Amino acid sequence: MKIKKYYLTKNDCYKKGRKRKKTLGILRHDTGAGNKYLKRYIDDSKNLGKNKYKNHWNMPGVKKCVHFMIGLDKNGEIAIYQTLPLNYVCWGCGSGKKGSYNQSHIQYEILDDGYKDKEYFRKAMKAADWLDAYLCKKYHLSVNSITCHYDAYKKGYATNHNDIIKWLKTFGKNMNWVRLSVKKE
Repeated sequence: MKIKKYYLTKNDCYKKGRKRKKTLGILRHDTGAGNKYLKRYIDDSKNLGKNKYKNHWNMPGVKKCVHFMIGLDKNGEIAIYQTLPLNYVCWGCGSGKKGSYNQSHIQYEILDDGYKDKEYFRKAMKAADWLDAYLCKKYHLSVNSITCHYDAYKKGYATNHNDIIKWLKTFGKNMNWVRLSVKKE
């Protein structure tokens, strides 16, 4: 797999440019939007196709941003886009009663298809496993540091969302399966 750098430089999070002091883990999200095409979130029309609604995240006023997005390019192939520098604080999981993993975790969105297509799920999770393995090596992280929005909420470090648990459960999987898959990768 390859990572395509395409920073969302017009996004408020990017423009704020706050630096993360430490990297303690990785947090997976899914968009919950039933749209697996990266053009929905990233305005790289040359490689992703045109977003006719102009509702991507590379504009002022968008109050969310993550380090990576995984989804389909204009050819229907899985792609990984890096949307923020890795040392930036992202705006991915909000805050919970104990604080926020935005301050300590690299975060990314996997674009879901409405939790229907098992083959797309397999390919998207394989790309996420590769990305997690890469990040674990780069930051000397254990696979046990990989979490999701829902688990971060339960621990008190995020808002109440059920991603990525709902998508995993749809196909009989869980976060332990994710960590084992990343370990194998």
